[in-house]
Amino acid sequence: METYYHPEVRHDNYPSLISRVRRSGANDADIQRFKQDLIALLTGDREGLHPQALTEAAWYDEDDDTGFLQRLWRDLYPDEPLPRRPGQDSAGVDDGRATVSRVKGHTDRGTPYGTLLRIVDTYCHPEADDDAYAALIRRAATRADDAEMVTFRGELVRLLEGDREGLRPEALSTAAEYPGGNDDAFLERLWRDLYPDEPLPKRDGGLGMR
Repeated sequence: METYYHPEVRHDNYPSLISRVRRSGANDADIQRFKQDLIALLTGDREGLHPQALTEAAWYDEDDDTGFLQRLWRDLYPDEPLPRRPGQDSAGVDDGRATVSRVKGHTDRGTPYGTLLRIVDTYCHPEADDDAYAALIRRAATRADDAEMVTFRGELVRLLEGDREGLRPEALSTAAEYPGGNDDAFLERLWRDLYPDEPLPKRDGGLGMR
């Protein structure tokens, strides 16, 4: 996990892990062991795991182990159901995805970045179906003729390149329930989840974003 997820690793390491799992996971002994360990952790088996081991490997909120593990599963195995502890139903699961509240008045067609906000609202909102985000990943990967996704992708590229004109200053951070100032991190994660084999768009001036 530290090799692919730690913030000090190359920015393309996590997308390369996603690609490794999707292309050769069944024939990759290390990935198979990783998957079994991940299933064990998601189903509540933490025996032998140092309390800070996960947070030190990936640098995230120390109280969010479950959210991190769930997000990792959904990124790597989007077509498989999320492993749950015995007796746990979907209502008790924090899926760890980027979550977006309803952005009324900002998702209308013709509104700047309205398509992106509408799609994020539909697929990433915490009240969406459990498999909604996985469905968005599949939609981005398999529907090249999807006009709405083409528009969404174009808007995402513009935002990543630094063009925020017409976007209400707190439209993303307020709707997605993450701290203000983390717009870049949210957008970068969205790009890497949906387009893991493509380079991250850069801001004007050629400076890439981590």
